Amino acid sequence: MSIDRFTIERSALADGTPVVNAYAPGLRESTKPLADRLPEILDFLSGAFGRYPYRAGGNVFVHVNDDGSATAPQTRPVYLGAGNTRYMTLDAVVHEQAHQWYGISTAPRQPEDNCLSECFAVYATWLWDEAKTGVGLDARYRDQVNTNKGNPGFWKELYRPDQAPGLNIYDKGPLALHALRRQVGDKAFHRLIKQWPQQHRGDYADWPQFETFAEQVTGQDLTGFFHAWFRSATLPADKYLWPGRLQP
Repeated sequence: MSIDRFTIERSALADGTPVVNAYAPGLRESTKPLADRLPEILDFLSGAFGRYPYRAGGNVFVHVNDDGSATAPQTRPVYLGAGNTRYMTLDAVVHEQAHQWYGISTAPRQPEDNCLSECFAVYATWLWDEAKTGVGLDARYRDQVNTNKGNPGFWKELYRPDQAPGLNIYDKGPLALHALRRQVGDKAFHRLIKQWPQQHRGDYADWPQFETFAEQVTGQDLTGFFHAWFRSATLPADKYLWPGRLQP
């Protein structure tokens, strides 16, 4: 819950979905350009993940919140303003809105399943960069892999029963999903990331369920891949590190 003397702006998406943007005092001028991108962002994410899961949308811009970062309650993510350059960016808005599909509508069952939220929200910003600014994701992937080959902490498990993943979920996570994309191919991957939140809308899910679902959707045996990337704490073997056209 956010309490302040908010400036409230109401609008609607092209399909009539109501939108509410709320600005704490002094934040409207600096944050409205980001709020105004919401229709474009939700249209893009709907194309990637399927129908928007709620009957309203919006953003809330505040000076401070409980955990000191951006967060994504249902329908209206909350962002820190007042010059906070980490949490008041276009990437932050794309990330938090992506949680409406991955993390909120389809929610991780336990802390160890949190890759189902954060890995996909970060990768949503990769997809945005690819589509909107032409960023080469294969080159980004290779750069990040090569930069972190000698960093053991980077390669810790993304899924380990009874233990929440560490902060590497935000770094290794999108690499793992991009490797999965190259492992199964573009068509199968995009079918997978769209069908998952639609099939599990309004429910809790765990990571093993996603592994099974991914094999069903793609028609591939991904046991070795998922072990190497999500259940292992070491650099994946080359066959999983450089799948498809990622081969250096």
